[in-house]
Amino acid sequence: MNESRTGKMENADWPETDAKAIDMLSRHSNSDEFIEEYRRWRSTHGIVEALIFTGQAHQMAQRGEQLPS
Repeated sequence: MNESRTGKMENADWPETDAKAIDMLSRHSNSDEFIEEYRRWRSTHGIVEALIFTGQAHQMAQRGEQLPS
């Protein structure tokens, strides 16, 4: 299950490759920022973890919180 833009959980398949993950992120209006953040996390984490951390970083930024370095 993934959290949707409305904050509700939804069923979705996790991408199995970086190309599929980046394709998923590229559909959002903030795709450049998301992809940059994903690549940063992906350098040290798996695909799923990098996507989760990317989403968490975006949520923190929306709340005006400091992003992890």
